[in-house]
Amino acid sequence: MNSPAAVALMAMTAGFLVTAVALAINRAPGWGHLRSVSVIAATGAVYALCDLAAYLPVPDGVVVWASRVSLLTASLQAIAWLAYMAAIDGRRLYRWERWLGAVVLLAGVLPMAGPVVLTGEVRHHAWLGLTYADAITTPVGDVCFAIYTAGVLLPLVRFATRWRKGLPGASTHTVGLSFLALASLNDSMVASHVSNGPYLLDLGFLAVAFAVSGSLVRDFIASARRLEMLSVKLEHLVDARTEELSQANQALARAEKLAAIGQLAAGVAHEINNPAAVVQANLEYLQDAVREGGALPEDGAASLADSLNAVQRIARIVRQLLDAGRVAGGREGRLAAFPLAEVVRRAVTSVVTATGADLELRADVPADLHALGQAHLFEQVLINLLVNACHAVRETDRGGQVLVRAERRGDRVAITVKDNGPGISPEAQRRLFEPFFTTRRVGHGTGLGLAVSLGLMRAQGGNITLVGSSKDGTTLCAELPWAPAAAKAPEVAEPPASSRALRLLLVDDEPAVLEGLGRALRGSCSVETADGVEVALAKIRARPDDFDAVVCDVVMPDGGGERLYGELVAQHPALAAKTLFLTGGAPGDDARRFLDQHADRLLLKPLDSATLYSMVERMLPRDQPVIGTASR
Repeated sequence: MNSPAAVALMAMTAGFLVTAVALAINRAPGWGHLRSVSVIAATGAVYALCDLAAYLPVPDGVVVWASRVSLLTASLQAIAWLAYMAAIDGRRLYRWERWLGAVVLLAGVLPMAGPVVLTGEVRHHAWLGLTYADAITTPVGDVCFAIYTAGVLLPLVRFATRWRKGLPGASTHTVGLSFLALASLNDSMVASHVSNGPYLLDLGFLAVAFAVSGSLVRDFIASARRLEMLSVKLEHLVDARTEELSQANQALARAEKLAAIGQLAAGVAHEINNPAAVVQANLEYLQDAVREGGALPEDGAASLADSLNAVQRIARIVRQLLDAGRVAGGREGRLAAFPLAEVVRRAVTSVVTATGADLELRADVPADLHALGQAHLFEQVLINLLVNACHAVRETDRGGQVLVRAERRGDRVAITVKDNGPGISPEAQRRLFEPFFTTRRVGHGTGLGLAVSLGLMRAQGGNITLVGSSKDGTTLCAELPWAPAAAKAPEVAEPPASSRALRLLLVDDEPAVLEGLGRALRGSCSVETADGVEVALAKIRARPDDFDAVVCDVVMPDGGGERLYGELVAQHPALAAKTLFLTGGAPGDDARRFLDQHADRLLLKPLDSATLYSMVERMLPRDQPVIGTASR
């Protein structure tokens, strides 16, 4: 193989490589202009392939057809250069460029139409020992060669102008096109027999391939750098927007919390202010009466009764709020199997005693049916449901009936509360479990009962649903997981009565609370007070056997009930076992965890003396019962 053929092969290989790279990169966004580059490289490669016929010993007919194809590819390359210029400028072809492209294409197609451009004959000439085979051209062919050369000169001028303006990539294109233009001019003179030199257009195509490759590499590196800069900028922008979004979400969360607190505060204020107004008005009335006459007026007992009822209402509201806080905190406590029949019996008894309900309240619960949960929480939920049912049946003129039934349904236990009240309206049904929504008259409901009850049931793995409601009554269903019956504890005989009154140590850091509770309890038991843990410990150390029980506030500056209990466990374990905890609500997580651990010995403010005696008697040894009146 001679050197011109080797150069042609190199040009062909380089052209096809550039074509493949351009087609691959052309698919990326922003690289559409490489379609023209792929056409330029491919036509150059085909032209170099056709030139091999002029350097190798092949028949003359092959030389003629190779020359015709090479002229067609030369015209196509000139058109591709026009498209490439328009693409890098980001525009469409001008009208005169489209006309020029049509003329160049016509000059490329003419050689395929017989002996118009090429005569069909071949001549051979030698240069420096190398023999070249030339297809002889006609005068029209000389004009076509001039058109091809002009098609190369135009992009050369355009890139030279861009180079002068300092635009990137213009220099390499200008140099490559300069070699291509000179080689095209040389080959036109050789083909027209004006010159007897070698063909150089393959070298021109190599120069263009190198120029285009260099431009591709430069553009690719610049694009990668821009992409990296944009990526870094985008990361900073995303971080900034994320921070702004986080702040906006935090602000929205704060606003929602404030709105919820506002709604809660408004509801609590409305519910508490009414009974508080009753207490204040009655106490002022009694105070004025005592100042003027020194004795209670005739309606003094009624005023005191109204005040006590109002205080009990406030206590119920506060207890429901504490339960709501327990639900919001998600504290389940320890779940255990408990007999439903016993819990239902206690709930029914409590409701009948508290409401004085003049109605038929029946329970149908199997004695051996057990549920998994917390018995005291479920009892409170059931009381809420029964109280609602009792209030509902009072609004009808037919005989009030409330029925509680329980049955096992697979691995669940369903407890239904059905009344024959007037039913609930469709609008109220949709809001039934919404906090502070109530269908009762003002002063007869807080709107917290069902909302809190639902939360308490879900905290135990249960649920409450409205089964149905119509003019014939309403049915609600509470569900809990089913549990097998627990081992029955041995029965304990009732202790005999004792003639000794209860000796109580009351511990609280609030002087007014300490004095008020002490005054209320001294009528039924022997009470000694301590205004802090240190004072209480000192009295216990001095007279450890003088106290039957200790009632201590949980939240105090000196450690409160948790610290006192820890000291008693270490120093006086017998008295620690008889310690009750008093709270108006535990604000901290540690205090709430402590109360959850000792829920069976917890008293809520305001203190109920009947509950106090009941809890103390359960803790005292059987041979040490106490007496005292639980109601005054």
